Amino acid sequence: MLTLVAEIMLLLGAPYEVAREAARTGQLRVAGRQLVLTCSGDETTLLIGAPLSREWATPAARRALLLANAPLLLTAGVAVAAGHAGLQLISRWPLAPRRPAALARWLRSFASLATDIESKRHGALSPIPTVAQ
Repeated sequence: MLTLVAEIMLLLGAPYEVAREAARTGQLRVAGRQLVLTCSGDETTLLIGAPLSREWATPAARRALLLANAPLLLTAGVAVAAGHAGLQLISRWPLAPRRPAALARWLRSFASLATDIESKRHGALSPIPTVAQ
């Protein structure tokens, strides 16, 4: 997985040192968004998270995200999850077959979707844009 992460970062235009650091830490910045990557336990899937602002922690905002989870999952294959690091937009990418160019494009779309959700923090969450895989 380390070489895949470095390769996608290079495809996204990152300098070699940035790509190497992203592969080492699993943390990268795509389209201005921080993304966190980790491999599933069986090493078949890449798990992707985009941390969301702490401003989503209010009860009303969390409820809006919870209500948006069904359409997010159905239309974009993503969901919002709460964890020890706060709220994150999450998704997964199968590691086989190896498709670094497709993954790079998808990560850019995923990062844009996270940014779009952040921009809707003070308004309605509909309509939800889709992320093609």
